[in-house]
Amino acid sequence: MAPKETASACAEDLRPFKNILESGGFYVETGSGEDMHKFAARLIGEGRHVYPGFRYKYEPSNPGHYAAILNHRDELQCCMAWRIFETDNLVSQIETFLPHYCDHNEADPPFVSEIRELHINGRIGYRGGLNSLNPGNRLSWFMTSIAMIELHHAGCDYQCGEARDDMVFSGRIRSMSGYANANPLGSLYIKARGKSEALTLVWSNRQQIAKEITNRHRILTDCDPKDFRTAVLRLKALE
Repeated sequence: MAPKETASACAEDLRPFKNILESGGFYVETGSGEDMHKFAARLIGEGRHVYPGFRYKYEPSNPGHYAAILNHRDELQCCMAWRIFETDNLVSQIETFLPHYCDHNEADPPFVSEIRELHINGRIGYRGGLNSLNPGNRLSWFMTSIAMIELHHAGCDYQCGEARDDMVFSGRIRSMSGYANANPLGSLYIKARGKSEALTLVWSNRQQIAKEITNRHRILTDCDPKDFRTAVLRLKALE
């Protein structure tokens, strides 16, 4: 598919989500490259931590992308970032890759992954940096949908991320983030949290993502595109 056709297909997939957000008084801002400074500044301004993996200075040659949901006063409500890269085997690289993304303290013992038999390769869309300043309005569901669609139309073979135990045990990696698979990684000391955290690699292949996007579109077909409140009530009823 040509770039122009890809962009058109992506915009069409995003339209139902953006329409309902707009009915609630929200709009979506996206950026990449040096715009990652804006992503970091918005979060820091709200007192939130920004992990190195989603700061522009971490990797200027591949500085990442972000999307943010703002209200009509241009106030940040929810945001997420992602990077796209190629790899022969994500799991074999994760012991050096993940500590950089998660602010690992280099003075602590090196991170050793518990995963041994899992082969994820090709074009990877790695999601992270999800922050919602008002969890009750389910903007995180819309935010992960937007990231999922953007990465799918960017030709990613897999979409991946890491999750803490509370996300895994609550089922939110599936219901909110849309991942189909989870593999425990082990514990990693995260400086920003001042303690070790048990982390899980969450991921979906391209076919699983396509199915999840279809399911999310189906949910929205039962909603009035001009009634954000009803859409949020429907999402709550599905939990």
